[in-house]
Amino acid sequence: MSQVVLVIAGAFAALLGSSVVGWAVASTILVLVATLFLSSSAIYLLIGVALAALVAKFSQRIIPWRFLPFAIYLALGLALIWGRSSIITPAAILLVVAIGSWIVGNLAGSPAGWTINVERWIAIAIVAIVLFELAVGLAQQAGANIFPPGERTEELTAGRVNGTTGHPGTLGKAILLIATLALPLTRSVDVVARRASYLALFGSLVIIGLTISRTNIIAFALLIVIWAVLLPKERKLSARIVLPVSIGIAGLFFLDAILERFAEDPLGGARERFMSVAERMISQHLAFGVGPGNYVTVGGLLDSLTAKGWRVHNVFFLEAAELGVVGAILLFGPMIVLVVRALRILAASPSPSQDFARALVAATLPLTLICITGWGLVNGSILLLWFFVMGVSEGRMKDWQPAFHAPNMKLVAARKIPRREKWGGSK
Repeated sequence: MSQVVLVIAGAFAALLGSSVVGWAVASTILVLVATLFLSSSAIYLLIGVALAALVAKFSQRIIPWRFLPFAIYLALGLALIWGRSSIITPAAILLVVAIGSWIVGNLAGSPAGWTINVERWIAIAIVAIVLFELAVGLAQQAGANIFPPGERTEELTAGRVNGTTGHPGTLGKAILLIATLALPLTRSVDVVARRASYLALFGSLVIIGLTISRTNIIAFALLIVIWAVLLPKERKLSARIVLPVSIGIAGLFFLDAILERFAEDPLGGARERFMSVAERMISQHLAFGVGPGNYVTVGGLLDSLTAKGWRVHNVFFLEAAELGVVGAILLFGPMIVLVVRALRILAASPSPSQDFARALVAATLPLTLICITGWGLVNGSILLLWFFVMGVSEGRMKDWQPAFHAPNMKLVAARKIPRREKWGGSK
């Protein structure tokens, strides 16, 4: 019942927000809050509400062209290859909702609804969420029994904070994705948006440290350092190094805990064993895979640990095993296209699109690192948040168009052509 109340309250807040701060802000708050605080069914409903509202607001048909091949492939796979079951169907629904989350982000970030006021409110929403997660994390570190993880997770992650999520690694990934949204806002012309975004990034740094998640800490550091390197050269040196220096200082406080984790588990568990299982599954089901969400069911027949729920710690191998090589390419293809577009924008002359393109390029290596060392990015709400962030980035890059340069040509004023002359008629 509490979940239903939260869904209704969230939908109402979105409707209220649309008339006060705009749909871009309302939908962003809706997705961020849903993915961090609600259950899967509630998240699906809220993203559906946001998508329907945005489509109605913009009065246009939304066709996810980039994901259309994958959607067709998924439908054919369910109908002809994998079938439907209590495991496969929910996993397929998650993938469909993820595409919806991308579209929501795309519309929220589109030039039609993006203003300085939107940047301010989104930055405020981000810092509010980060500070709340930080408060929960500090309380958990102090021994408070709030938002406890499951018993199995608690045994494996003792001494680490998980915030409002079910696992420290999940919290770290969520904060990394939120930081990717906050980075471009540190260059907003609005002073409130800039200050709120910097505060959110400093808070994110502390949260990531408290999770003691090795990969997430390295990924966050890479995100900040690459962002600083990509900043325009005319930017003051102090402004470019403040975040990387903060990373280094904060790292000293968590260094002992991180080194202790490396000493206890230098290889990160039975990763080689899990990879061997994935390779066997992919070789046996190369083209079309075993079906969405069906990895444990099929892989459990090959390995006892996999039967207990352990997946390969590699997103690309996991999706190739479940969806087949064809499905994995269709799923991740739009992301590759988007990163290539971001690189083109960075190489072009300065434009309003460059800050979000810069953040996306800065996040590519960290997210790739997370993908090849774990499977958490495609786990439930984190997948939806990941796709939403990618969608916002794509929306913010819509106002950039490649320039076509024609040397030895001059711009001349256009003249109005009489109708008959235009069609070859006589004067």
